[in-house]
Amino acid sequence: MKLTDLNPHEKNPRLISDKKKNKLSETLEKYGDLSGVVFNLENQKLVGGHMRVETFKNAKTSIEYTEQRQQPDKQGTIAHGYIVIKGNKYAYREVLWEDNLAHEAAMIIANYAGGDWDDEKIGAWDKGWLEDEVGMEEWETKVEIDYSILDDEDTFSEQQAMVDNVKSAIQIEFKQEDFEKAKELVKEMRNRKFYIGRILILAMQNALENA
Repeated sequence: MKLTDLNPHEKNPRLISDKKKNKLSETLEKYGDLSGVVFNLENQKLVGGHMRVETFKNAKTSIEYTEQRQQPDKQGTIAHGYIVIKGNKYAYREVLWEDNLAHEAAMIIANYAGGDWDDEKIGAWDKGWLEDEVGMEEWETKVEIDYSILDDEDTFSEQQAMVDNVKSAIQIEFKQEDFEKAKELVKEMRNRKFYIGRILILAMQNALENA
């Protein structure tokens, strides 16, 4: 089997722009593969796979190593292997990153770099099946979490700003006719340093009180 034999599926619901593709290439080279479960031995914390590990907690598990190195490679990898549950194998990687900022940047990139949803292709699937089989709730086009600061993560100050400014996020559904206006407002409020979360909380509380 060769890489050229790995044909993309025509129904793949992910899109990626040239800009994000270039950034994905850079981050893969710098941090390695961040899919699966990635654990940093330096600070004894997860980089990627938080939700997987959460679902594994009540199962009988073991870690099976396929490679263990005396020294980390240029991407910081010290070991590869699998988490084994009931004979099923799930990708596992250990890294040795002393730089906590690199750890946090990689943790964000692991959730960010995969591209965007192709609304048309997602919409072609049955919504009930998406919810039951995939766990995707009935969806409409959603406001994206803006991690654009990652686009220029090469300097320490910009990396630090990225880490300092990351907040917990939720997705909010908009009707199609409201979506573009919502994006414009969010962009303008971010540019003007408004804390959108507090504004939403106050607006929702007011709506409930006057319902």
